[in-house]
Amino acid sequence: MLVTVCLAAPVAVETAGNDGLISEASVRARLEFLAGDALNGRGSGTRDEWIAAAYIGSQLRRWGIEPLSEDGGYVQDVKIERSEVTAPPVLSFGGRRLTHLKEMTVSRLAGARLSGPLQKYRSGAPVAKGAVLLLPETDPPPAADTVAASITISLETEQIRTRRLANTAPARPLAIQHIVGVPERASIALDKKSYAALAATADGTTVSLDTEARPATMAHTYNAMGRLTGRDRSRASAVILLTAHLDHLGNRLAPNSVPGTDTVFNGADDDASGSVAVLELAEALAKGKRPKRMIIFAWFGSDNLIALLRMNLFVYRDVWVWLNDPFTGPPLPPEPEQGILAWS
Repeated sequence: MLVTVCLAAPVAVETAGNDGLISEASVRARLEFLAGDALNGRGSGTRDEWIAAAYIGSQLRRWGIEPLSEDGGYVQDVKIERSEVTAPPVLSFGGRRLTHLKEMTVSRLAGARLSGPLQKYRSGAPVAKGAVLLLPETDPPPAADTVAASITISLETEQIRTRRLANTAPARPLAIQHIVGVPERASIALDKKSYAALAATADGTTVSLDTEARPATMAHTYNAMGRLTGRDRSRASAVILLTAHLDHLGNRLAPNSVPGTDTVFNGADDDASGSVAVLELAEALAKGKRPKRMIIFAWFGSDNLIALLRMNLFVYRDVWVWLNDPFTGPPLPPEPEQGILAWS
């Protein structure tokens, strides 16, 4: 694993005019800044998140990495419409009604009214734009294959099932979060019985997801992005993505907290460690021999929300390897957006 080597020991790279090492001191210095109390937990869409993005951008400029924001800089201001959900979302099809946290779990929601014709995923078959896509029970397809769907539906994992049955309150309450300029989408996990019922429903059947919510307010989140152009022109279109998310939970009272409790969620592991890992790799690669393929470095704000933007930014590129959210602390259970995603 690329990032395991990065932090387990000093890494030698082909460089000119420097010692070619990723050092413990450098990792510690960056982690102490990003996860320190001064950044107040880097809450999603806050000034603290913006400062973290600006800090990362300043480092990219020092190393001569090309900016990728639309305004010619390194920090991308992403506009988000947010709506507070006032009642659990309901999925309807063929006379059935399924409710969030009863028969299903809505993990991503970018619109109050979403609907489309049911399509069951088949490898090699194109996904119709706006379809409600039922994913297979096992071996989920690459995310790039599902980007045209308005709703993606899967069978819940044991982890999601346990959370649903325990009615565990999420760290971030469900809300409608729509990135301006990106199609509205949703992701849903069904319990076994409901999944079987939908799988038995004919393709083309209208499936709807309805959510009651308050009027939307405009918010902002901040990304930092840059690239190194590859030296091999024959591979100019092949892209390596090194990405992490730079935000965390901010400053808030934890459930059942007592007076005097520290309210800063520092997020050293999730995902300051990953952000630092990508920073260290960016510096080493920028100072070393130019890679053959283009490398894009990106640090996203608002965590899972920006997963939607990630796919819209990169799905039409020839993505050779994607190293995403490389946590470097204790191992965590796998999540859909973690790990390495590779396309040949």
